[in-house]
Amino acid sequence: ALKTRVTDQGGLSVESSVVTIQVEGIASPDFSLYLNAGSSETVTYQGKEFIGDMNTGEQFYNDSRPDNIPQASNIELFQSTRSSNIDEAITYTIPVPNGMYKVTTYFIENYFGVIGSACSTCRAFDILIEGNKVRSNFNIYASSANDPLEVVFEEINVEDGQLEISLDPKKSRSIIAGLAIESSESIIARIHSKPTILASPMEGSGPLKVDFMGDLTGVDQGNLSYSYEFEDGSSSMEKNPSHLFVSPGSHEVKVTVRDGKELVSQETITIQVNKFGLNTDSGFGKSSIRMYPNPASDLINLQSTDPEEKLGEISIFDVRGRMVQTYLPEMVENGNKYTISVRNLAAGVYFLTTTTEEGISQLQRLIVVK
Repeated sequence: ALKTRVTDQGGLSVESSVVTIQVEGIASPDFSLYLNAGSSETVTYQGKEFIGDMNTGEQFYNDSRPDNIPQASNIELFQSTRSSNIDEAITYTIPVPNGMYKVTTYFIENYFGVIGSACSTCRAFDILIEGNKVRSNFNIYASSANDPLEVVFEEINVEDGQLEISLDPKKSRSIIAGLAIESSESIIARIHSKPTILASPMEGSGPLKVDFMGDLTGVDQGNLSYSYEFEDGSSSMEKNPSHLFVSPGSHEVKVTVRDGKELVSQETITIQVNKFGLNTDSGFGKSSIRMYPNPASDLINLQSTDPEEKLGEISIFDVRGRMVQTYLPEMVENGNKYTISVRNLAAGVYFLTTTTEEGISQLQRLIVVK
């Protein structure tokens, strides 16, 4: 059985030339192969190295044409393609261990709309895998204009030791920019090698403090770097940052993980902030923790109306939601209150969050004057 999925650059998915490659010495079903079509260069895309199909040590393709059109895209993988003859298919025949595979084909329309006039009906070809037609009259321009396009075929069962992929031209030439073949085992191994990002909570009344955990499953051995980009323009390079979301609505956080220069994973986490659910004179909530003086220039005191209540965490955020200071309550405890210095804070408005040992969180607005 075959499943197809087409994904454009915006993330929208819809399910729905002969090149012969011989790979020697394959003994393990954990198989993966990435090819940069029509090129001798090895390029990196989405954390994977795509080997130029003209630099594999022997000719793997039949009578077909390599094209190098740098203006087609600023992404290296899509700057070269291999195109068929007018009436002859491009076919990849790849020896692989029998099993289940995922095949990703990479396309870009690099002539119509780039060199020649835009045309949504001038190129079409069939895609066949293992002799089965999985896409009819595939039209790159109609699918994504001149943007890169990925077409994914999943659950491909190989039983004869060879995986065959053909692009049969119907109008103009068939073209391809890249090809990725991954066995189920290799996909599982790759997924398990990626860190799992966690945000908690992902929804709540604003202002909402969210804690991020960069490696929930413990994959990171100290070799990974993290980048969190927030919609308000702020960012964090910490592995486990905290951020305060003030405005109601959906907020997207882009998280990028790298191992050196190599991209390991990239994902977007959506945080939903509901309308402000707190009501005090400051506009941010009635708190059992009294904060004084406010405004302050030197020291502030935090004191609970319940003498039995103890704090477990104290944090200060700036107006963009970036944590600027966190305190261990036992280090600032002063009798029946907690005393915190704000001398090192610039004049402005901040948010102070307190969390009790029972896990009850509260937030108040702090004004620092100089």
